[in-house]
Amino acid sequence: MKLFNVLWADSMRWFGRRKMWAAIIGIVVVDYLMLGQDATTIPDSSVLDMVYLYTDDPFFILCLMLSAAVMGTSYCDERETGCFFFWMKRCSRKEYVISKIMHTFFSALFILTAGTFIWICSMRFFMPWANPQEDFFHSMTSNGMGELLLGQKYFLYFFLHSLGYGMIGGIVSAATFLISMILKDKMMVQVVPIFLYYINTIFFPSYSQQWYDYRLSNIFCFINSSISSTKLLLVRGGGVCTVLLFIFGTVSYWVLGRNGYD
Repeated sequence: MKLFNVLWADSMRWFGRRKMWAAIIGIVVVDYLMLGQDATTIPDSSVLDMVYLYTDDPFFILCLMLSAAVMGTSYCDERETGCFFFWMKRCSRKEYVISKIMHTFFSALFILTAGTFIWICSMRFFMPWANPQEDFFHSMTSNGMGELLLGQKYFLYFFLHSLGYGMIGGIVSAATFLISMILKDKMMVQVVPIFLYYINTIFFPSYSQQWYDYRLSNIFCFINSSISSTKLLLVRGGGVCTVLLFIFGTVSYWVLGRNGYD
């Protein structure tokens, strides 16, 4: 089976399917649950205020789990249904791993980006994009993508913020696929990547400034970055994703080989 055919078959498992829409809706609902924590401040707030306030909210873990669950556990599902052996008879180990890494990443990237951006755009119905006259607005223009804020390119600013979140979801989803080849319990497969994300983002940075600089949320939460150049933020984010996906794919290929599949 050609690689293109494998990629196409995997795309049909999630894109446009009910589980994709359910995950997007679930992310919007979770984001509004976050917003409900400070409902009394909404009349005096802006979209920028709300987005910045919830960049590190614990509820974000639920969004990661929803986006990763769509394709991250595909290996577990295929082993349970017996479809995995069907794939191994019709494609090579390399084609299988490439397809799974790509779709676990891009499915979560699309779902988390779409869900976050829909939530942000929907807030515009009852609050302004930003309050340029406030000191907070001017302090944000010195952070990542500040040039877009100054130019009042709010739509692009918040889309790229959502894209950064989507990249985190894609990485966690791809890591879920890798861990699914090592652990047999499906619940543990879903929990372990989230636990590792928690360690990377919250636990280790509290002990070392170096860990703080390299935590995923610091790299992909563009609006909090000390790097002001939008292009540089995107290039760095894309580079980190490429390196991590290569590592996950290489290890997955090796593990599958260790399990006796050529």
